[in-house]
Order: sequence, then C-alpha cells, then structure tokens
Amino acid sequence: MEFNTKVTGLLQIFNANGKVVLRNKIVNSQTQTIELDNSGIYIGKFTTDTGRVFTHKIIIIN
Repeated sequence: MEFNTKVTGLLQIFNANGKVVLRNKIVNSQTQTIELDNSGIYIGKFTTDTGRVFTHKIIIIN
C-alpha cells in the first residue's frame, strides 16, 4: 500500500466475513507491504494517530 505522505497509525485488513486477518502499526512511513495468502475481497482500514479513518477495497487474485 502507498500513502500520499508519511503516516502514523493502525492498518487493519478484514476478510469478507469481517474478521481481522492482518493488523500492523505504521510509524512515519509512506509505504506498507501486506501479504495475503488467499484470493478474495478484503477491506483495508487505516486509522491515523489523529483519529482519521480511511477504507479501501482490496481484491486479491492468486
């Protein structure tokens, strides 16, 4: 994942059932590598350290 600027916050990836499959703390970074083993549709949720929330749909095809 790439961000427009360096960010600090919590990145969570949810599967189609709403279960958290990945959780990473990001500290002053502009990119974050994520690895998901299974094909499917996921939701990425990033919450900044100031409380702003961003979501994005992620489609994985293996």
